[in-house]
Amino acid sequence: MATATLGLLGHTEIDDADTNTSWSGTTTADADIKKEGTASMSGVVRSDLDVAYYDDSTARSIAGEHLRVWVNTINTPYMEDEAGGGYELYVFDGTNTDYYTIFGSDTYPGGWFNAVVDCSLFTTVTDANVDRWGIRANHTSNGKNAVNTWIDYFRYMDGYYITGGTTGDKVRLSDVATADKGTTTLYGYGITEEFEDVYFGSGEIQLGNGATTTYFEMDGDVLVFTDKPVADGLYAINGNGSGADILIVNSTIKASGTGDNNRPDIDMVTDSPGTVSIVDTVFIRGGTFDFTSGQTITGCTFNDCEQITPGGADLTESAVQGYEGTAGTAALLYDVNADPDGELDNMYFEKGAATTHAIQFDATNTPTTITLRGIDFSGYNGSNGQNDSTLYFPSTTKSYTVNLVGCTGNVSYRVGTGGSVSLVSDPVTTGVTVYDGGTSPPTLLSGARVLVYCSEYVSGAGFPYQESVTITGSGTTATVDHTGHGLATNDNVVIRGANEDVYNGAYQITVSDVDTYTYTTNETIGTTPATGTITSTFAFINTTTDGSGYASDSRVVGDDQPIIGWVRKSSSSPYFQQGDIVGSVDSVDGVNFTIQMSRDE
Repeated sequence: MATATLGLLGHTEIDDADTNTSWSGTTTADADIKKEGTASMSGVVRSDLDVAYYDDSTARSIAGEHLRVWVNTINTPYMEDEAGGGYELYVFDGTNTDYYTIFGSDTYPGGWFNAVVDCSLFTTVTDANVDRWGIRANHTSNGKNAVNTWIDYFRYMDGYYITGGTTGDKVRLSDVATADKGTTTLYGYGITEEFEDVYFGSGEIQLGNGATTTYFEMDGDVLVFTDKPVADGLYAINGNGSGADILIVNSTIKASGTGDNNRPDIDMVTDSPGTVSIVDTVFIRGGTFDFTSGQTITGCTFNDCEQITPGGADLTESAVQGYEGTAGTAALLYDVNADPDGELDNMYFEKGAATTHAIQFDATNTPTTITLRGIDFSGYNGSNGQNDSTLYFPSTTKSYTVNLVGCTGNVSYRVGTGGSVSLVSDPVTTGVTVYDGGTSPPTLLSGARVLVYCSEYVSGAGFPYQESVTITGSGTTATVDHTGHGLATNDNVVIRGANEDVYNGAYQITVSDVDTYTYTTNETIGTTPATGTITSTFAFINTTTDGSGYASDSRVVGDDQPIIGWVRKSSSSPYFQQGDIVGSVDSVDGVNFTIQMSRDE
């Protein structure tokens, strides 16, 4: 077993209950029945409204705190039920007293009870002036006149961070629970407790602490966050620092009860953990989830959880079910400036009872061409523009193209006023991979210019080929009159035949209407309108290769489309001779070319 080292978060000791100084009601130090330290405070709490408390000479503010104490009693036969007050925690500010019920005869499980209360629930006292902390008993009749109640350790505490472990002996929840209660020295923090191979959480669990090397693993474990009166956000699992190596596999993490404040937030972003892999794990009633690029969150199930922000993490094969957020929000928020293709593949989204979306694409960061692959959407509204349409694009300016490859179920969208969305079902890919032939072996070449365009007209494909157009210009904006062009914003065309060379070239377009689009020229336009016999031809690819030497396009191709093109790199060293492209885009399989460039220097 690994040794887990714990560092306390938000901890303030009020009293350890090892001696009876400043105690009333329970004043006998019991060294045998205790939860931590050397003793607990025991006594006779017999009559209705009897109290036992610790009275400090120094006031401690309760603002923003969680009050914790261990309580043990054998008074269950005489205790009111929870609705009647049962046993209450109380605080006193010198003038006012406030109470909060922690259990009753119908909810007390027996033995040591880990009481945790959000101090904002004490509304009568002055926060800064609290100097007494205790319990009050609500009894239906007097108990026996014998020691019947034990109290151990009043403290404020949020949780703890965990460090330790090695690659071959990682820290497990069993190690954490052992460290929580202590061995030779009892601690009794109560943040992680074990009962019959199930672990119960009652606070923040931070994995790692900065650069400190920490290896943490859950494998087949069940972690349940308890139904306690805590503030929203207290329950959490956070990865912290470059030293944290986190693996969670085949496990279950859930919240008990029905309150939203009990949902644990999972944050693997804010404090930059080193390595995060969560595989085949079930989350039930989770809070918010925050991940980032490079993290693996695959094959997981998120059931009745709050919003997930993947941040570029791999969520393939995961299922999101029963999101019950505010109407018009989404179960998953995609806010990365990259196509999610490969990150969300083969996911499953099932709408809950609330009128919500499956995926929201951030208005600022999300690119305008998106590929969703193999996703099954269940229960979403088939009509566009609804609060429970499948996809949500809040942008009021962008025009999106969403390529749906092998997706099933209703796929509809809602978009901000002024924005637009085009759904393209089962497109094929035209791809070009470019290598530098001047190295041994050849290496992938980024920054090479790729142009691929139609070489003839195919009616079944429907792409423009050498269609006659007219062009006017103003500044660097060229406006093309192209009757029934059938193109979309961000498509590319090759313009040829203008006597004024400023108009000619390959350009990305912005569609104005069914007969008009514009593009931006490389120079200021002089003569307008353009003269000559001017044509427009559709281009599949008009870009430079990425860091992997790749350039591509995805779209529906109704019939096999012959194409030609070239690859060039002559703007900076090393320079290359042109590589030619000739072939056809298959309407079912698309096409991929591999071009090896010869150096020209």
